[in-house]
Amino acid sequence: MYVDAQDNYGIAQAVTTTALSTNIIDHVGYGDDYNQPWLQISVPTAFAGGTSLAINLITDYTSAFNGAPVTIPLVPATPVANLTAGAVLYKAQYPQGMHEFRQLQYVVVGTMTAGTISAVDLIDVQTNRDKLGYSSGAGINQ
Repeated sequence: MYVDAQDNYGIAQAVTTTALSTNIIDHVGYGDDYNQPWLQISVPTAFAGGTSLAINLITDYTSAFNGAPVTIPLVPATPVANLTAGAVLYKAQYPQGMHEFRQLQYVVVGTMTAGTISAVDLIDVQTNRDKLGYSSGAGINQ
């Protein structure tokens, strides 16, 4: 999988209170394209304290997010016990309804004392799906 260094919402961003992502991504030309890139949200450092974390994607036509912003829930409230180091909270193509500018909103319940989030766009995601339906090592008769 390829990670574009400029297309990230934040790498190991500390999230202890409700906040927006460090970065805004400008997807010029993508909009609601049928071939959306993938988004992966992961936990580099485990969370402690607090109750839960939910993540929303906010998208708008303006970089100030003062046009007609749309909020799309991506990750439902996840208990702190599941926010362990290395956990992948979301890995999928962007949903329909995207505008040019995008940012993430981290919604914290309780008071977190530790925890970081990395959220990046991915290109050429390895899915490990066998597109032909053959099991590993299966022979093909000709």
